[in-house]
Amino acid sequence: MSSDTSRLNYAQLVERLTSASAVPGIDDDGEEDEESQPNASYLKHLKQISQVVQIAESAKVAESISLEEYLKFLNSADETISSICSEAYEISHTDCIGVFAAPASVKQYVKTKKTLPFGPAELVGLEGLLANFADDVQARTGKTIKEIILDNGVAPPPWSTTARPSPHSTRQSRFTQEYDQDTIDSALNSVPADIRDAVQPILQASAKLQSNNILNPWGMAFGGNTVVVTAAGGWKERESCSLRFTIPSKRMQPGADANSDDDQQMLMESDLRTGFAGPFSELFVDSYAIWGAGDERIKAFDLTSGRLKHTLSCRGGYDSGAFGVHEEKIFRANPSGTFACWNRATLQTHIPSMGKASKMPAFGGFISEDHLGWLDGDEDVEMSRGQAPDSTFHVPNLKGPLGLLVNVPKTTKYLGTKETNAGGMSPSDLLGVRIFDIARPEAGASVVAVGFGADVACIRTHEDMPDMFVAAGSDPVIRIFDLRSPLPQMVLDGHSKDVTSCAIAPFGGQFPIIFTGGKDELVKAWDIRHTKTCLYELSAGTLMVQDLAWHEAGRTLFISGQNLNVDRMGNHHDYEELEEDDTGGESSVEVTYWPTNAMTGKDYFGKRWCSTAHALLEYRFKGGADANQTPAFEEPHMY
Repeated sequence: MSSDTSRLNYAQLVERLTSASAVPGIDDDGEEDEESQPNASYLKHLKQISQVVQIAESAKVAESISLEEYLKFLNSADETISSICSEAYEISHTDCIGVFAAPASVKQYVKTKKTLPFGPAELVGLEGLLANFADDVQARTGKTIKEIILDNGVAPPPWSTTARPSPHSTRQSRFTQEYDQDTIDSALNSVPADIRDAVQPILQASAKLQSNNILNPWGMAFGGNTVVVTAAGGWKERESCSLRFTIPSKRMQPGADANSDDDQQMLMESDLRTGFAGPFSELFVDSYAIWGAGDERIKAFDLTSGRLKHTLSCRGGYDSGAFGVHEEKIFRANPSGTFACWNRATLQTHIPSMGKASKMPAFGGFISEDHLGWLDGDEDVEMSRGQAPDSTFHVPNLKGPLGLLVNVPKTTKYLGTKETNAGGMSPSDLLGVRIFDIARPEAGASVVAVGFGADVACIRTHEDMPDMFVAAGSDPVIRIFDLRSPLPQMVLDGHSKDVTSCAIAPFGGQFPIIFTGGKDELVKAWDIRHTKTCLYELSAGTLMVQDLAWHEAGRTLFISGQNLNVDRMGNHHDYEELEEDDTGGESSVEVTYWPTNAMTGKDYFGKRWCSTAHALLEYRFKGGADANQTPAFEEPHMY
């Protein structure tokens, strides 16, 4: 940034922001000007706003503006970006804004060719389907239908022709053309031996895949060796169900034989009877309890027995959005940025009162029957309202309800985003990430990250890289931020549909690998430090990725996935039976059906496998893994 622009004062920066935000092509009534190209206009002006944010950052460093003015400017920039994005979705009817806040360095914008989820034969079929529009498309764009399709992805080559760095690379992986073995070997030689030994199986996708059937997943979290998945149950999928799994402790012992866990399955302790009046996704696990937030309460359950320990009342407007658990405090915000707070030392234990017909008195009174309206009965609902908050605190400039609330490692600071707008295609009115300190709430919340074109779906942090966080927006890209700069430091662009989750495998911060997954039914592995490439894709079993989590001690990637082809009764739809001569051979043993709407073809990976249920998948990375191992195929129930 030039020295001239770094000397701009606050008023001049605001003037530039105002100028950059004036999007042409929309008249005073909000109608689209047919002679304009609004999508291009929106993207152009969003890029200009990002440049002004860069200038403001330089002006702060040069002390041309004060810290207070800088934070005020970032708040205005976030509001402006959010407003333009909302207008683009509503008026231009776009389904994706695109990347407008890319890092200046090409090496920091990691883009891999998006593989089309169909082969050459399907590509010909798509061309035929769109043939009636070919002349109009070419007149508008100057390109043929096929050229446009290939501009947005590449028809996948046969799996057998793709790179495979090790004979132990799972056949449920597909390596990218950017995979550079020489660069990877050089990077491995630059890190300590223990890091090299730990990360090498991940770089080679040497892994064992296991699958655990679950109900329709809503959320996932783990602490220690406990994995908890919240799900929707009952024949209408309106009941709160949670599953508690235990990772075999043998896998967590350092230095254990890499192949010693071959026959060890994850242990499902039991269904966790939460007592909530409906499914919930807000979940946290620590060494003390499993914490969940649903209806108008927060509940805590014993890690070992699953027994209900505490119920906390969130009445008075604190009954929506994310919650936090930090050392001795439990807290949840209302829409105005005021938090209800409970002290762990004064939490009261009580016995559950299941349904109003229960003889056990309700703890703190009964919850509102409004929460029971869609249930057939209240027999499985724990009706106690719970313990009232011990205190409240207010965070200025924080607007709720909060969609995400993530701790900055080793601090009392939290990253927060506003809850997704449920009322249509447009995103929430504030897309940026804010930071605040629960130890100093009066200092208020300030914008720490901008550059999102949609609601943030996931934020991940790790104590090995305390100044970094990874954010998945509800679009096909992942953005990596430094807490000291408001714009993305790196952009990962490779998914063909929205990214829903991400996970960090840090390896001491010396060889970090980022896993990302989304609606394209794929998980991608990215080396963000050494080769700065997408290494490979992993199969999610034709499931839409709902959540990802990395278990460091077990070197295991967990994937919770939704099967969109199974209804609430367990019946399957839109599966095709494979021809008899199409089911033989090493690549497709026992797989006899395939979803017709799958995002990947049946031979996209080296061995055919799809899950016919909602599932919790595990990729256990280890040296010498059996590349051909996959879970058993379960035939769908076709009606």
